[in-house]
Amino acid sequence: MTRDQFKALLHLEENLIPPGKKNRPGTPISPGFITIHNTGNTTTGADARMHGKFLINSGFYILKGKQHWVSWHYTVDDKRVVKHLPIKEKAFHAVDGNSVSVGVEICMNKGIDQKLAFLNAARLTALLLFDIKALNKNVKKVVPHKHWTGKDCPQLLLDEGNTIGLKWNAFLDLVQSELNSITDVQKGILEMMEDDETDQLSEKDLKAMQKASKAHFDEK
Repeated sequence: MTRDQFKALLHLEENLIPPGKKNRPGTPISPGFITIHNTGNTTTGADARMHGKFLINSGFYILKGKQHWVSWHYTVDDKRVVKHLPIKEKAFHAVDGNSVSVGVEICMNKGIDQKLAFLNAARLTALLLFDIKALNKNVKKVVPHKHWTGKDCPQLLLDEGNTIGLKWNAFLDLVQSELNSITDVQKGILEMMEDDETDQLSEKDLKAMQKASKAHFDEK
């Protein structure tokens, strides 16, 4: 199918972190990798839109009394993909990977169709490989969070013992299959549909998101 037909499958939305916020430093990057995460958040309703609200309304967790800011470029669930940052700006999601990779978080909230969420993530990843010239449509440029920090993430794509194996390779095979289905010529950097939803998080949801982020991103 054409690139535009393929893009339509993702139901892409845009809800960008405001410029100047501490989890959007505006530092330019040239992505050479795509880093895949699971959110680690099993709370009911912790979908892509809720994660977008968290990044805008909070965007940090507290450890030993100190704020630790986090961000990434896209969140994927079983219904949509939400963009949080331009792909040429630095995000805070993978330590050494921050300056060289696009961060993609895959939801794992209660009630999600996880298989469909993985398919949507594979499609987003395929489109990024197609659009970002430096990635050269090379699926080996797709790496897990564990690649950068040793963190057991993406937890649902790691084998027993939190090893990189069959589950991760199956995901890469899915990415390759989706990439192979895009037939037209490369057209440039991925564009996103806009979304005006900027609702505030409830205090309960905010605390759940901060708790999940602390467990997910703290590398100590």
